[in-house]
Amino acid sequence: MTRSLSPDATAHLERMPAFNPVLAAFVCDHASGLTLTRDLLRAIDWQRTLPEAEQQGVAPIVYQRLRRESLLDCLPDDAVYTLRKAYHRAWVRNLLHLRILERAVLALAAVGIRPILLKGASLIATVYDEPALRPMRDVDLLVAPEEFRPALSQLVATGSQPTQGEPFDGAYELVSHHVGLVYHEETDILVELHHQWLSLPVQHAGVIDVAELRSRAQPVAIGNTHADALCPEDQILQLAGHMAFHSPVLERLIWYTDIDRVVRHAGGDLDWDTIMHRAQRYLMALPLQHVLAAAVDWLGTPLPPAVSHRLISLPVSAVERQRYGAAALGPPSRLEDGMQKLAGLDSTSARLRFAGRMVFPTREYMRSLYGDDGPARLASRYPARWLEILREFARVARP
Repeated sequence: MTRSLSPDATAHLERMPAFNPVLAAFVCDHASGLTLTRDLLRAIDWQRTLPEAEQQGVAPIVYQRLRRESLLDCLPDDAVYTLRKAYHRAWVRNLLHLRILERAVLALAAVGIRPILLKGASLIATVYDEPALRPMRDVDLLVAPEEFRPALSQLVATGSQPTQGEPFDGAYELVSHHVGLVYHEETDILVELHHQWLSLPVQHAGVIDVAELRSRAQPVAIGNTHADALCPEDQILQLAGHMAFHSPVLERLIWYTDIDRVVRHAGGDLDWDTIMHRAQRYLMALPLQHVLAAAVDWLGTPLPPAVSHRLISLPVSAVERQRYGAAALGPPSRLEDGMQKLAGLDSTSARLRFAGRMVFPTREYMRSLYGDDGPARLASRYPARWLEILREFARVARP
């Protein structure tokens, strides 16, 4: 399948770091052709493998599988301790995340907003057997663009605060696809409130309607309340877009495990015709090609032969190549991201306003970045900001 993909998708796969086949075997029985025998487990260099398992986000899965299959006695005591610690730490951290998530969902319900869960929280609620198996770094909530400001106001009114101010009014909508929030008593647990399901330029994001996503979503329990999770078909596309955006600079085995589990959990009920159709309509054929090909290669993710053939033949748009293609390997720099979003605005005057506000952000925003150390020193921060932009421009323009 890989050899027949588009040049952009193939370039992504060629630049991907190689995952440890032993870890892939722990994650999925169908991966890497390895069987987890006692002899194999005793031969593993656990001092090298354990840090990699934690970095790839799969240490809790490794521990659960060894415990479930009564194989922990094949490991050195210090390796068992490290895996057990990673498992219990993920469990406790995720319970804290889910408690904050419940608080946020209840707050939004009070003003008639029902969010859609994205990524970790959604996957824990739908395809993972235990909260510990899918470590979370933050909690992601998606609301419709018109709900974004009321939702943000409600979350702030009920105890959270943004981690970063706005450089100008409306910047949360134009500059980013979300705003990060923390609660005073849990400052290391981040809630990301999204008004787009991915970081996309305006003309790309506009083809994805949150109301449409919500109409297909499935209800999931969050403590004593409920939220929505994307249907499996939309879940696969959102995960693929997120992963392709970060590839190959940031690749994590747990992300491919997510895709694999969604596919296997849905089984024969998964509508591949719908996935292909939406991939084209949402300008996400290239992310889907790249991510599914890698999942098949690494985890043996089951794709029907007809789906593999059709996936290869999906046409890839210029917009996708700009955002996810071989010329954009890895997430774009802040300048590249800004230029792509600038190009998506609907008029020259809108582009000029956007650029001007980014070059001359509000004084309150500058204070939030640099501190309130007097008008003169604060004013001097503006040229320093411009110099940083010029340096980044030089890095981007350098061949």
